[in-house]
Amino acid sequence: MADTPNIDELREACGSDELSHVFTFLQSQDITDDEGFLIRMGDGSTQLRAKLDKRNDTIDEAFSFDPDNEVAKDGEDCLVESQVRDHRRLDLMAQLLLLTREGIEEKKAHIEKIKAIHAQKRVLNMKLCTDMQLRRSRELWSFCQIYVVTSKLQLLESNICRCPDPEYARKMIVAIDDVRVRGDSVGGVVTCIGLGSPVFDKLEAELAKTALSIPATKGFEFGSGSAGISSSLEDKQVMG
Repeated sequence: MADTPNIDELREACGSDELSHVFTFLQSQDITDDEGFLIRMGDGSTQLRAKLDKRNDTIDEAFSFDPDNEVAKDGEDCLVESQVRDHRRLDLMAQLLLLTREGIEEKKAHIEKIKAIHAQKRVLNMKLCTDMQLRRSRELWSFCQIYVVTSKLQLLESNICRCPDPEYARKMIVAIDDVRVRGDSVGGVVTCIGLGSPVFDKLEAELAKTALSIPATKGFEFGSGSAGISSSLEDKQVMG
């Protein structure tokens, strides 16, 4: 990967590794600077315009002197030259103001585009995650059906882990022994799929009665589960 010291510095400044956040942060900073420039340039333009108006009056006063007055004549010529030059400055300032405003609008458009790309990517990731969860649920459901149909639930008592799959039972025993010899412990995740009565004996109620009877640290997840605490309202609306 190429060396990116400037991008890394922006990542640290905005507190995120997401490129969308990095570039949005950068563009927002530029917009703030440009808006400050507009204020300063606008004030300077107003002051210069007032100066031009006052100089016009001064030129008229200098013109009122005797034509033979060389000092007044030279002063008037100098004022006229300054007036022409400052009018050009005012025109350039107006062009700078216009360019700056156009730049701000362009940056705002880029920010919206970046946000749209990020949102699209997030929706795609959630869709992939949902598809994976659905596929996993179908696989688990097929797994349950296989063992129920073939009456292999009797294998639950064939090992200390009460796992109906001998291969995974061996893996679980090895994993438990690996941490047990270090004086540690390990937990696991049980995913259940099933049906039940729609009110009193529904699956969630049966799981609650069973799980809460186990003397251990435990947690429950239904639907998106604990993933919901790390997602925004927008994410939930998309998932819904």
